[in-house]
Amino acid sequence: MAHPSGYWTKERVAAEAAKYETRSKFHDGCTGAYVKARKSGILNEVCAHMERKPIKSRVFWTKEQIAVEAVKYKTRHHFLKGNNSAYNAARKLGALDEVCAHMVRPNKPKGYWTTELIAAEAAKYETRGQFSQGHIRAYTAAVRSGVLDEVCSNMERGVSGFDMSAPAIFYYLRVDTDTAVLYKGGITNRTVELRFHVADLKKITVLETVHFDTGAEAHAFEQDVLKTFADDRVESGLQVLSSGNTELFTRDVLGLDK
Repeated sequence: MAHPSGYWTKERVAAEAAKYETRSKFHDGCTGAYVKARKSGILNEVCAHMERKPIKSRVFWTKEQIAVEAVKYKTRHHFLKGNNSAYNAARKLGALDEVCAHMVRPNKPKGYWTTELIAAEAAKYETRGQFSQGHIRAYTAAVRSGVLDEVCSNMERGVSGFDMSAPAIFYYLRVDTDTAVLYKGGITNRTVELRFHVADLKKITVLETVHFDTGAEAHAFEQDVLKTFADDRVESGLQVLSSGNTELFTRDVLGLDK
């Protein structure tokens, strides 16, 4: 049920929150009140009586564990797709070259990297950092050819590309795949249409956008959603979009797909 602007006062939000035992049920039962509580900075207060789902333990990779995992793959791209958690840990530890030393990185003939081939390779990655680490030759060719911005237009630039001080939105999408319907949350300083590759726009339906005055507020809201519904997130490694596959859910966690 839609409510007029200004309806969700602190008292009404608190009264609504009191009906639920968990934040997840609050989300599902009355998203409008939940969003208002989060934006007003009173979420913890009105949810103080609730039990919060335990968050699954985060996997911490040691260099030795990464090396064992990396041996399973013949190329960096296969490593990234097969276990992006271990791949990203290797990159952060500065051990990527070492653990990937056994992998095949065939040389291509001069002139091989056309704009079309570079774009096809770039579409496999979520960020420029992953692109450069996953296929440095295609990345270098993009830089030399002056097409890096063009082929990376589907990517968010990570921390350096998301402005924490600029206005931003949290978006919530339905993603229709060949085998299942998934849901995705995320943040951007742009519009959804500019955030995603044109091929991805054919798969997604925008269910909700929440506007924030700053990226920091949008980021905090996104993190709260990800933590609240941690048990409903898709396992890492599934690639259904050109980018942004780490914030996918197996069900409609916000209850907006009516």
